[in-house]
Amino acid sequence: MLQFDQEKPIGNLYKITNKLGSGSFGEVFKGVNMETNELVAIKLESQEAQMPQIKHEFQILSAIQGNGIPKVHWFGQWEDKTVMVMELLGYNLEQLFNLVNRRFELKTMLMLIDQMIDIISLLHSRGYLYRDIKPENFLMGINKKYSTIYIIDFGLSKKYKDKKTGEHIPYKENKGLIGTARYVSLNTHIGIEQSRRDDMESLGYLWLYCLKGSLPWQGLDVNNREEKYELIKTIKQTISIEDLCHGLPNEFVKYFQHCRQLKFDEEPDYKRFKMLFRDLFFKLDFIWDYQFDWIESLQQEQIQSIMHTKYSKNSLSSLKGGSQILKTDEEDEVQEKIEFKIGGDTQINQKNVKPMLNLDKLISKPNLFESIFK
Repeated sequence: MLQFDQEKPIGNLYKITNKLGSGSFGEVFKGVNMETNELVAIKLESQEAQMPQIKHEFQILSAIQGNGIPKVHWFGQWEDKTVMVMELLGYNLEQLFNLVNRRFELKTMLMLIDQMIDIISLLHSRGYLYRDIKPENFLMGINKKYSTIYIIDFGLSKKYKDKKTGEHIPYKENKGLIGTARYVSLNTHIGIEQSRRDDMESLGYLWLYCLKGSLPWQGLDVNNREEKYELIKTIKQTISIEDLCHGLPNEFVKYFQHCRQLKFDEEPDYKRFKMLFRDLFFKLDFIWDYQFDWIESLQQEQIQSIMHTKYSKNSLSSLKGGSQILKTDEEDEVQEKIEFKIGGDTQINQKNVKPMLNLDKLISKPNLFESIFK
């Protein structure tokens, strides 16, 4: 655990409030801009870290700023730590996936797919591969950006072409597995150097996971990591794309077929991918209203929390010296990576959209009580 003076401002502007999470790189905290009261995420890493990661991530974030990329507010040294202050984001896809009983509806997934393709396309256009596609690394925005999905954690990202010459990295074999085995491409399992095609194939596996609830190579009864990776590779090699995408529209089959046909240094046709899934969206008469599957669940969760607290407060205020004291139940809380808040009312088409609560006031944390009613 990192030791520091929590009262000492970072960059004379940001104050740490509470811890959000930790990892091999260091620790993440929530903080506040003392001038504007804007909430931020603060990453701390010891300057003695054997594999420093924050500076690497800062360099990548600085090079690829755009939609779906967290903004960096400050980077530098503080006490004996390397620090990066970033835009605060919301729940990740794995957390939201669990919130809705581990399956996203096709409409929700298609609205996410459109943005996710743009994000990876942006990263590639700046000369970087991501190499760590997984639901935990995609987070939703907060407040008026509740409908925007972001990508985080660039520790495994790598340049695939020279900035000056534009030359692509060379084809290599016998490479170790980089990324999360569940989502990496077949070529990555085989040991081929990763390129843009591998990020796109990994995206496809993530989408299938979210739509179907699991992937065919999950739950393997293997204790040894190498054996597990080998078995996952075998399943990915032997299962047909049609069987892999069984129960889903044929557009997903076409997507995987195109990804598997890409050459090592070939640029994916991002626009073609986007149009493939956009056409499917409108063919199914969906409405692009950003009403994701988890919105209603978060509304209900917040309403219950508010009503529970109001009841408890009213009960307490009515007691006059009695021995009975009513308290709000304290539920076990899993430490979330970051606070989630959704808001905004922009919709592409409001036809057939169910009446909504005031999303600007909706917050998911059960210990933050603010009326969501106008």
